[in-house]
Amino acid sequence: MSVTRCIAPDDPTYPKAMKGLPGSLRRAPLYVRGEIPTGLGVAIVGTRKASPGAVQMATALAEAAATEGFMVWSGGAEGIDCAAHEGALQCGMRTVVVTAGGHDDPFPKMHAPLYQRVLDGGGALISLEPDGAQRHMFQFPRRNYVLVALTLATLVVQAKDKGGTRMSASVARKLNRPLLVVPGAPWTKKGCGGAQELAMGGATAIASVDDFKKTLQLLAARWRAGTQLDLFPNVPRVEQAKRAVAELDPEAASVLAALGSDPIHPDRLCDATGLAYRTVSQSLLSLSLDGIVLEGPSGYFRRAPYISTP
Repeated sequence: MSVTRCIAPDDPTYPKAMKGLPGSLRRAPLYVRGEIPTGLGVAIVGTRKASPGAVQMATALAEAAATEGFMVWSGGAEGIDCAAHEGALQCGMRTVVVTAGGHDDPFPKMHAPLYQRVLDGGGALISLEPDGAQRHMFQFPRRNYVLVALTLATLVVQAKDKGGTRMSASVARKLNRPLLVVPGAPWTKKGCGGAQELAMGGATAIASVDDFKKTLQLLAARWRAGTQLDLFPNVPRVEQAKRAVAELDPEAASVLAALGSDPIHPDRLCDATGLAYRTVSQSLLSLSLDGIVLEGPSGYFRRAPYISTP
C-alpha cells in the first residue's frame, strides 16, 4: 500500500505553481501518495450527477488528452471526474486525483478501488490535508485552487448553474489559466452552467474531440515556445496579450483589425477580411487563447479592452 508523504514548501519537488496561489495556499504542504507527474496536465471537471452523454464525452476527451501526451487531473468525484480518470487509465496514461480530506479516508468511499488503480498506474493522489484529518466543506474550494494551479488548462464538460465545477472555472479565470468549456444547453439544469461560462466570455468552446485535440496541441506548442502562461504566472496575462499582438501572423492580424469593442459573428469577419471561415475560426481560437480577443455572448467575438486598435 502506498504511504502518504508530506511535500513542504521548502522541498525541491514542491510545485512552483503553488507559490502563485492566494493567502496561505501559497505555502500549504501537499500530502501525496504516488508520484506527481512532471508532464503537462489538463484538469477535466464537471457535475457529479452527469448525464450519460456527458460521461461518455468526458471519457472520450480524457482519452484524447492522453493521446496528446497530457496527464489528466480531476477531483475523483462521481460523474465527470470519475469518467476523466477512467478515460486516462484506459489509455494507459497516468492520472492525478486532487481530493479533499486525508487519503486514508477516500471520498467517495466507493472510489477507493479507482484510487488504487490510479496509484498502480503510476499516478498520484494529492490533498491539502494529512491522513486522519476530518473532512469539511471548506476543503473542496481549496482543493479546486490546487487542481487548477497545477495544470495548464481547465476543461468544463458539464456544469450546473452553481457548484464546485463553476467554482473551478472561476479559479481558472482568477489564475489566468485557459478555460475550455463543452457547450451545454442553457435550458437544462445539468448543462446551463457551461452555457453561462461561455456567455461570460474569456472561455474557449470545445464542441468535439477534434476541437479538444487541436486546442491542446496549440497550448502545448505555446508552452514549449514560452509564449503560453507558465505554471507559475509571473507576468499578468494582459502584458502577455499585448506582446503577442506583435507576433501575429497576417491572417490573425487581419481578423484582429476587423474586430472592435462590439461582439461580432465569425461570418461577418469572413466578409470583412475575405478569409475562409476555417481560417477565421483558427485565428479566433489563437487570439482567444492569447487573451487578445474575448468571446461573449457565445459564438461572438470582440477585441479585449486592453488591446489598442491598429
